[in-house]
Amino acid sequence: MIKLIYSKNILNEREMVKKGETLSEETRKKMILSHKGMLGKKHSEESKEKNRQKHLGKHFSPQTEFKKGSSGFIGKHTQETKELISKTKKERGQIVLEKNRGIKKGDKQRPETISKIKYTLNLPEIKSMIKERQTSPESINKMRQSRAKQIFPLKDTKIEIKIQNFLDKLRIEYFTHKYIGDITHAYQCDIFIPIQEGIIQKTIIECDGDYWHGNILRFSKLNKMQEEQVEQDRIRTRELQEKGFKVIRLWETDIKKMYINNFKEVIYEKNLH
Repeated sequence: MIKLIYSKNILNEREMVKKGETLSEETRKKMILSHKGMLGKKHSEESKEKNRQKHLGKHFSPQTEFKKGSSGFIGKHTQETKELISKTKKERGQIVLEKNRGIKKGDKQRPETISKIKYTLNLPEIKSMIKERQTSPESINKMRQSRAKQIFPLKDTKIEIKIQNFLDKLRIEYFTHKYIGDITHAYQCDIFIPIQEGIIQKTIIECDGDYWHGNILRFSKLNKMQEEQVEQDRIRTRELQEKGFKVIRLWETDIKKMYINNFKEVIYEKNLH
């Protein structure tokens, strides 16, 4: 005995055979004989058209419609077929989800694989690992090197532009926002002047804003931020001088009322602060 699925029009003498129904040996032989003459042959166009007309308006079983639908079937599915497709998609989606999580139904994972899965699912541990990497000496050094190439602030202040114009008129070569990495407290200076004619010492000019750098002539009482900035400026100035730089720090108030002749005296002779 053999199990097969057929539509009701395959054999005129039989009704539609449902899934799982068994055929008798006699019926099976009749079916083989009825199709024996077609072995190695092709249906003619006329035969194909008759067969097409014969099946117009007929419905396939839900299983057959689902198979046709998964292979590019275009048409309207029955409600039963739609439910079957939806159920199958959900089952497949669940399998894919479990696979992505590293868990397969019925499979035994190796101990090292299970360890990896648990590790990847442990988000707090991942965050802790990232934090450790960011605070490592190597990461900090890379961040410093990266920041050294960035220009901050992106726009020069008015007092910086005024000093730059003075240097242009005096035809003095200079660089803006140069990174000074020779000192412990490395940073980007406002203006760097290399050694050249009339300039016998590497010079750094800082255009200090009265508020941000804590000018005690303007602010009798400094806040915490200003005090910290004053101390940082003092440390950097000392470190730069120890490395052979000439440091000129100009207050915002002084720059605003400064003329080129005043600046000439400063750049060539005096070293303020």
